[in-house]
Amino acid sequence: MKKFIIGALTAAALITAVFYAAPFQGAPQPLARLFPSGTLLYLEAKDFQAELRAWNASQEQRRWLASAQFAAFQRSNLYLKFQQAWTECTAAAGFLPDSTLVASLAGGQSAIAIYDIGNLQFLYVTRIPTARAAQTALWQSRAKYETRHAGNNDFFVHVDSGRTVAFAAAGDYLILGTREELVAGALRLMAGESLTPIAAEPWYNDSVSAAGAPGDLRLVTNLDALLKTPQYRSYWIQRNASEVGNYRAGIADLVRTGGEIREERVFLRKTAAPPVSGVADDLMRLAPDTAAFCRSWSHPAAAQLVALIEEKLVAPKVTPRFSQDFAPMVEAGSGETGAESDLETRIDEPPLAAQSAIQLDDLRRLLSSAPLDSALAVESGEPLPDGVFVATPAVIAIKSTTNWDSAAVRNALSAAAASLWTTSALGAGWNAHQRGARTWYSLDGLAPLEIAVDGNLLLLADSETALGAALDRLDLRPTPSDAASTALFRHLAGRGDYHKIVTLLDHAQPAGKPAFFSANLWSLSAVFSDVREVEIRTRDTGANLHESVRYRMR
Repeated sequence: MKKFIIGALTAAALITAVFYAAPFQGAPQPLARLFPSGTLLYLEAKDFQAELRAWNASQEQRRWLASAQFAAFQRSNLYLKFQQAWTECTAAAGFLPDSTLVASLAGGQSAIAIYDIGNLQFLYVTRIPTARAAQTALWQSRAKYETRHAGNNDFFVHVDSGRTVAFAAAGDYLILGTREELVAGALRLMAGESLTPIAAEPWYNDSVSAAGAPGDLRLVTNLDALLKTPQYRSYWIQRNASEVGNYRAGIADLVRTGGEIREERVFLRKTAAPPVSGVADDLMRLAPDTAAFCRSWSHPAAAQLVALIEEKLVAPKVTPRFSQDFAPMVEAGSGETGAESDLETRIDEPPLAAQSAIQLDDLRRLLSSAPLDSALAVESGEPLPDGVFVATPAVIAIKSTTNWDSAAVRNALSAAAASLWTTSALGAGWNAHQRGARTWYSLDGLAPLEIAVDGNLLLLADSETALGAALDRLDLRPTPSDAASTALFRHLAGRGDYHKIVTLLDHAQPAGKPAFFSANLWSLSAVFSDVREVEIRTRDTGANLHESVRYRMR
């Protein structure tokens, strides 16, 4: 009995030890500890081989390669630069670095860090069994390379056509880089030498600390360093360097769960701002299920709302067409650089008299004096009776902490409309209508304008149908949320209407180029046709901005 008790206690102790130790022993360590400092961005995958296999088997890959968007990309300057770099790397490697080689170098836990965007300098580390690494074309060509030594391992280097290929196999790691010192640095860090890894740099360490558990993919970005690169300033399509400049680092984790892909992002501010309370979901209930796009945010600025009302309702503007034939602009540090539009300025004639501006002062004063709580913008497609054209009506809802004065709102909008339309086009003024127990008003003119006031909630629209859909949802219960803003893009709901719009926009297209909207951009929509909707929620803690993005699949 004594031996049985001792044996049982020993077994229990072993089980307890394994239970508590397993989470620490089984969790792989971040590979960032093997990457030398100085990177711009770092991407790590829990299982790169599985990710690559899933991408190669996906419908999205087949659609992308067959799309007009990809065909246009193949003619771009960026693609030609990639092609040139590919040719140079082939000469430096001594063999063709094709998809077969990529698949052979894809291990389990893997990471890549970009150190120079312009010269495509990177370091790649993957967990791969030594026996499998020895079978790769990379390892079997090592006799053509020069041998170097760093840490406790040899590594191999070859330089040709201005490109460097360096690699090493150490333990269960395969290391590949485009700079000799990067591979040497990884081997020295693996050997425990005194060298700073990116895991010890504040931008990386603080980002990881602010984020949750790693996703299937984790991207960590050194925004301070990235913003200084000419490639970012010249080619980043969003052109939001001034906004991104408020943040020093960012991290994003991608997770697959059931029928959706979730992306959790955290952006670290350089200087902490006051936190933003979450009330955004209070208005999202007003957006109908058929709306293609809706966005709600808390504590809007009066100037932002005035500009939104002018752009969407009072005087919609046509955005100037951007020609891709112009070279991209580089932000200058100081001084005036001019713009391509200056070439159209006549110097032998006096300038045309400036057109009178829309009178928005009354509306601006009204919104500036109101204690604004939150706002909502909704856009959707609305087929017109002719069956040919599709309108894009908009609804703007503004919530205040005090009740709105309906007459004051109508007067402010009347002043704006009167400055834009002629007296004959303005009509007889506001007409009152009843929808259930609620009253709404319409202003007939060159463009319809509808408003309704429900206590502390102001609704503005350019379509009676769109306003009615919002009014019918006023009695729905709001969903509590801590989000400072929420945006929802229903890709499939608005796809048909927008296809009709972009097809009409591309009626005339230069020969030899695919139609930009209906062929180029529309093909990108076709690539992701399995994405039903995308939702973005933000939380602002002051020090950090948190974003949760959900891609819901059909």
